[in-house]
Amino acid sequence: MGLTGERTARFSNGRIGWDILIEPSVVRHLMHHRQLLSTHPEVGGQLFGILEKFRVRITLATGPRADDKRSRFSFFPCRSRENTEIKECFDAGLHYVGDWHTHPQKKPSPSSIDFDSMTDCFRKSKHQLSHFIMVIVGQDDSHDRWWVSAHDAKRTIRLHPTETIFLPPD
Repeated sequence: MGLTGERTARFSNGRIGWDILIEPSVVRHLMHHRQLLSTHPEVGGQLFGILEKFRVRITLATGPRADDKRSRFSFFPCRSRENTEIKECFDAGLHYVGDWHTHPQKKPSPSSIDFDSMTDCFRKSKHQLSHFIMVIVGQDDSHDRWWVSAHDAKRTIRLHPTETIFLPPD
């Protein structure tokens, strides 16, 4: 259960050995930014959380930011702002665990740029994780609307919802 009594989104795959728990406030934040209209650009941000024994609990999603570059089919974050967020969150006890962004599709699928970006980020970062997480939020409100995957320097592992609640935007 999340802090508000709402269920937490949970994703897993036995190949990585731990679960991803996404707090209800993060689910609401991501859902709020879906690209439902043709005028909505892609947006995104970073994911921060608490590392536990057999899970990562995502408690904060940042973004979108005014200085990100966005269009209907692309999103390029402001790297200097991301680095500042990572330092500030780490100082507050939260670890950077991955990235999120939207796609203008009912059921999103990653592009080669998405995969390359996560691999590059994993390789260049100093961290304690075996994988980084990527969440892509689509337009659909069904249980399989998100793409969630774990990334290391060489591979991608798709994660699947095991217990999840999808809330409408505020």
